[in-house]
Amino acid sequence: YRRLAAASAEEGLARYVVSLERADRCGGEEGREALRFILGALAGGAALSPGERLRLGGCLERAGMDAEALAQWEAAAKAAPAAGEGVWAALRQGALLERRGQGKEAMARYARAAEAALAFKGEKPQVADALQQAALRGAVLHFGEGDCPGALRLLKLLPREAVPDEARAEVASLRAECAFEAKQWGDAEVYFEQVLLGARRPELAARARVRLAAVAEAKGDGALAVSRLREALPLLPADLAAEAQLTAARLLRGMGDGQGARAMLVAFAQNPKGDLERRRGTWLFLARDAVQREAWKEAAEALEGLREIAPLESAEALSLQARVRWREGNCAGASRAAHQALNSGEAERDRVPLRRVLASCLLKEGRHAEAVPALEEIVRLEPGAADAAFELANALERAGEKTRAAEAYARFAERFPAEARAPLANLRLGYLRSGEGNREEAVRAFARAAQGAGGEAPASARYELARDLESQGKPDDALAAYEELIGPGALDAPAPRGAAWRAASILEAKGEWSRAAALYRRLAEGGAAPEAEGERHQALARAARIEEYLRQVREREERMKRQAPLFR
Repeated sequence: YRRLAAASAEEGLARYVVSLERADRCGGEEGREALRFILGALAGGAALSPGERLRLGGCLERAGMDAEALAQWEAAAKAAPAAGEGVWAALRQGALLERRGQGKEAMARYARAAEAALAFKGEKPQVADALQQAALRGAVLHFGEGDCPGALRLLKLLPREAVPDEARAEVASLRAECAFEAKQWGDAEVYFEQVLLGARRPELAARARVRLAAVAEAKGDGALAVSRLREALPLLPADLAAEAQLTAARLLRGMGDGQGARAMLVAFAQNPKGDLERRRGTWLFLARDAVQREAWKEAAEALEGLREIAPLESAEALSLQARVRWREGNCAGASRAAHQALNSGEAERDRVPLRRVLASCLLKEGRHAEAVPALEEIVRLEPGAADAAFELANALERAGEKTRAAEAYARFAERFPAEARAPLANLRLGYLRSGEGNREEAVRAFARAAQGAGGEAPASARYELARDLESQGKPDDALAAYEELIGPGALDAPAPRGAAWRAASILEAKGEWSRAAALYRRLAEGGAAPEAEGERHQALARAARIEEYLRQVREREERMKRQAPLFR
């Protein structure tokens, strides 16, 4: 045949093309040389029919000569635009261009193939498959480019009877996706249901189930969306199942079902086929959410799940671990995690919580001097943290730094006068100033503390003020202050008991023995604590001594009354 073609014999070139293809000689260097010979003959004026050019294009494609194949199919399509060869040539062009990533050119060829198939004058069954392929492939490409109108135009070229059963799910899926993109929820729901009815494509059916849930959500029916997702989960592939779990969790959280959402997220995070990064992020989210809700057991479980798939290296994970271990009472583990997080240099947002963990553990262990730097940083980073400011003053006092402690108490009392611990801060400041010998400053601090609303600190401050009056030589004023502090109730608190002892002493000095004895009796009745047992015995003994003295006085007075008068 080649010799005949070289001799320009009639039909020689056409027979050569057919024999080359049927002998499977299109590939390899020998096949490419033969194809170059055929192309040269065509360039020299030889002719081939559209069908032969269609066949030659296929051979060129197998030989890897894509540009030449496209040229032959283009010639066949132009030579027979309304014939079967032209239809298939345009379709083959579209398929090759699609594989080469030339989407727009492929869409144009698919559209041409579909229109040619509709215009075909012969027997329709001969090109029904070409029409179906051209319309579907073109519609898929248009949809991928975000051109739903173009996709729907191609799908409308397909008569219902031209769509085989195995392709109906794909057609319905495309129509559903376009309706979904256009927010035509009713149409989208109908088409997605059609996809499920003709479920010959499992991947399309899976996507349709997820989309139906999205339609329900878009229509405002979150409960139906969650129900559809739960029904679909056992039927979905791993990637779609993971997305469905995350979507269901989001919906459940929006509906106020926190536990349901957490169950969905835990299922997602435990799925070994899920994306590792997203699973890690989910465990971290669960731990963070549990810490915010102070659900420490859930937080510990989430961190354990995270540790099973990745070491706790991030600053956030270590910060959460520190807080969980601290709540569990594991100060060693909490301190270790907190130090690791702070040393990572990425825990800027969590520096205050981490410093709080470290300071709390150090204070719990009685290492007050070591806790001072952490508390100072908390106060620096959060000037409004009243609890840290008070703990700093307290730690300085316990560490023996009395001067700095007094300054810290003074700053706290000035900055947070309405805080519940402000009276206690002023009280401690008064004690420290008194220890320095600065009684004037101490009295002012006690006076501020005494203005507090109830509690031991104001009572203790009032006791110190009464003591100051007594030390100034004002026993009557001191006695009035002591008696106001004592009140009518039981003498169980330290300040009223101290006031009762001092008041009883002043009454004795003034000779008001009955009132003094009554106070000693009250002191003996109060103070149920073991350490008050010695005081109780002392008060009883003192009351008994006074009462015995008063009894002797009464007896003497009685004898004096019974004596006969003496006359001189």
